[in-house]
Amino acid sequence: MKKIAVLFVMFIAAFSVNAQTLNYMDANGKKQGKWLVKYPNGNIKMEGYFKNNTPVGTLKKYHENGMLKFEMIYDTKDTNSVQVSMYDVSGELSAKGAYYAKKKNGLWQYYGEKDKVIMEETYNHGMLDGKSVVYWQTQENQPMEIKNWKDSLKDGEWIWFYEDGKIRQKAKYKEDKLDGEFKVFFSDGLCHIDGKYSENVRDGLWQYFKEDGSLQIRIEYNKGKIVNEDEYERMETKMIDEEILGQEGKHVDPQDYLDNPEAYIFGSQSVEEQAPAPKAKKNKEKKKK
Repeated sequence: MKKIAVLFVMFIAAFSVNAQTLNYMDANGKKQGKWLVKYPNGNIKMEGYFKNNTPVGTLKKYHENGMLKFEMIYDTKDTNSVQVSMYDVSGELSAKGAYYAKKKNGLWQYYGEKDKVIMEETYNHGMLDGKSVVYWQTQENQPMEIKNWKDSLKDGEWIWFYEDGKIRQKAKYKEDKLDGEFKVFFSDGLCHIDGKYSENVRDGLWQYFKEDGSLQIRIEYNKGKIVNEDEYERMETKMIDEEILGQEGKHVDPQDYLDNPEAYIFGSQSVEEQAPAPKAKKNKEKKKK
């Protein structure tokens, strides 16, 4: 009987120790040992090990439906360094990367269906730095956009692509301002717009071409202001004679567009929208027939 009593006491003591070590917080208010937190519905919300309030090894957090939300692996030599994988409510991988001192650091990848990468970007202690890429989901490893950053500012070449890999638009930035060549291309590779920027305003010669490669209009800028207004007005008149007169309800006053000739040529489209999609060209050709 005494042996049974002793064993019973030892069992109760061991159970008490285990109960105390789960979600244990020391006298200084720091988490120690294993922690397990649950949602009101009973599903696990968070589980992991702590030492002096700092996670050790792998820390996991879950969605309320029980699916994994975050998996964070802490470096054993430097707990500021954490490898992170993020998952959506269905359990699909949505992002993967690293933090250092709670700031994004190094390569981050973002995923779509079937763990397919939709975007990559590079960070330097929380700041975008280097190349970022957005991928077409209809083509394997085919970039849609390639952009360059420095200290989270646009800096360097930015390129947009059609689905088949041909360049749609190119621009250059310096310290978050457009600075350098700016080109837009039709889907067959012919140039649509050719110009350049200087500190975020148009500067120098800008040329706009038709889909057959012929010149549509040439505009000379000096720090954002049109220089060759006489030539611009002649070209404008020619466009009115050829493309606008005789089209009922479509006549507009060119004077309203002197400060924004691109809006006159392309309507309400923004600069980024001025390159026609592949289908747009086919539709135009059908109308001509």
